[in-house]
Amino acid sequence: MEKERYEAAKRCIDSLANGLDPYTKEPLPCDSILNDVNVVRALFIASDALRRVIEGDIEKSKKVKKSDFVINDEQLANFAYSDKPIPITEIVKRLSDLTDNENMAKPKYKNIRDWLERKGFLEIETDDEGKNKWLPTDEGMEMGITFESRVSAYGKPYKVTLYNNDAQHFIIDNLQGILNELADDDKEL
Repeated sequence: MEKERYEAAKRCIDSLANGLDPYTKEPLPCDSILNDVNVVRALFIASDALRRVIEGDIEKSKKVKKSDFVINDEQLANFAYSDKPIPITEIVKRLSDLTDNENMAKPKYKNIRDWLERKGFLEIETDDEGKNKWLPTDEGMEMGITFESRVSAYGKPYKVTLYNNDAQHFIIDNLQGILNELADDDKEL
């Protein structure tokens, strides 16, 4: 059934790409947008993609659920700590670089950030536009979490939360606990 729908869609696209009305097979008017060279190219690309789906060369867009992010102590031992304070997104990128499993989900900075908030190291501040920003509490600052005010390329001020070497060590030292709490939270859902 689904294969027939793809085949019918491909026939329709092929007709349009060749400048023909898909139902009457009459030539399309010369001034039709469907005769524009860029549109015709796009139609041929779509037709070829459908052909490959029909022939099974491309697996249809079924999302494969990736396994949860897991990292072992040996991999964590290779974490590249920075002497310069870095944002949490960089910490997560470095964690992700330590694993090379395509079937595993990437770590999410939100999970670490939320854990730090629950532990009292971060708190939410809402800006004038109603956007939330997670900034360090006094305990967070003692641990090595700071923030800087910066200006975007468009001249708009914003705050970025940064983690110094001590804060990076704290996160990595507690990462297994963070992942375990996350797994426990998922079980409760």
